[in-house]
Amino acid sequence: VGLEVLSLDTKFLTNGIPCVNWLTLVGAALLDRVGGREAVLRGLDGEIVVHEVQQGLVFQAGPAPVSGDNHERDDLAPYRRVAEALKPLFADDLEGIEGLFTGDDDYTDAWRYRFFKGAKWP
Repeated sequence: VGLEVLSLDTKFLTNGIPCVNWLTLVGAALLDRVGGREAVLRGLDGEIVVHEVQQGLVFQAGPAPVSGDNHERDDLAPYRRVAEALKPLFADDLEGIEGLFTGDDDYTDAWRYRFFKGAKWP
């Protein structure tokens, strides 16, 4: 499980999500921007479990988290399906994530979009 929010005052908490992970919480206000819960759920299959919570929806990409290690050949298809379903909710004005990517917006974007077809993540 990844935690992408490193600072609670970051603007993407209201402008969109930074990316997806095994568990991705999306608040009701963001869901409403793209037509509500039903619009987002329409394209998902049974492998993606969606938990309804008071604040919105939690998307679960598969039965258990995987590391994404290319050498282990982890199945990232569920992560990719969640990413595609939530793509309209990705914040488009996110600056470099603190830590390894501080100040490197290109590297940050490569990380954020790593589950999309054709993405090039090292």
